[in-house]
Amino acid sequence: MKNKRALTKQTLVGIIFVTMVLILFTSAIWQRTDSRGVKQDMTEKQTALLIDSAISGTNIIIYKKNNDMIVNSVEIKNSNVYINIDGLVSISGYPFFSKYTVYVVEEEDSFNIIVK
Repeated sequence: MKNKRALTKQTLVGIIFVTMVLILFTSAIWQRTDSRGVKQDMTEKQTALLIDSAISGTNIIIYKKNNDMIVNSVEIKNSNVYINIDGLVSISGYPFFSKYTVYVVEEEDSFNIIVK
């Protein structure tokens, strides 16, 4: 009787341990796949804040190849910044407020956001 209880306890502890490892592994994968969206959101917000605080004649440069991401495109539409990173298409963008004209010029290795 005691052997059956000990075996049942060991089996139960083993199942709980394996379940916890699987949960940790799955959550790590979810965080890794979601990091592109976080990079995109942060880059759009930072760019919008730079545009908000820019004066006429400011040139903001976003390089296409950074240390941990590749910027595919930068667009300015209806006072929103849309930045596509690592193939992830921006849907909502991030709004900015500027009394100046803002447009994007694409160069070979960067995107230049010009505030006039």
